[in-house]
Amino acid sequence: MTEKFVADHPNARLIERLYQARAASDWDGIAACFADDALWQYPGHNVMARDYRGPQDIVSFFKKVKELTDESFGVNPRYILANDEVAMAYELPAGHRRGVTMHWDSLHLYHCENGKIVHAKIFQRVQYQLDAYWWDVKNPI
Repeated sequence: MTEKFVADHPNARLIERLYQARAASDWDGIAACFADDALWQYPGHNVMARDYRGPQDIVSFFKKVKELTDESFGVNPRYILANDEVAMAYELPAGHRRGVTMHWDSLHLYHCENGKIVHAKIFQRVQYQLDAYWWDVKNPI
């Protein structure tokens, strides 16, 4: 059985709603979690790495992840902690791309205001492997 912990805090529940929307590919549900001027910072040197601004641009990130993994990408949020300003999620993503199935762990740090995410910064433990995983030889960065 996989352990999961979600803090009893409104910002933790906000992040949990984001994960539920992601799992369902609920693009409107994802967008609803973000402030109009939200920033999603995805790290690395790959086709996915950049700053995404605003709910629709952030949703485009999630759509592209699904597209590049033939809909196989999924996350398993293990811990969601929060206070009145920030939330942190430790997750275990996995996906299949170009014949490679990859599993890793990731830390997402969220700044929250008025029930919305205003800034998300993603930290990947295996960034070099992810850069290779997301690399697109037809459209390199």
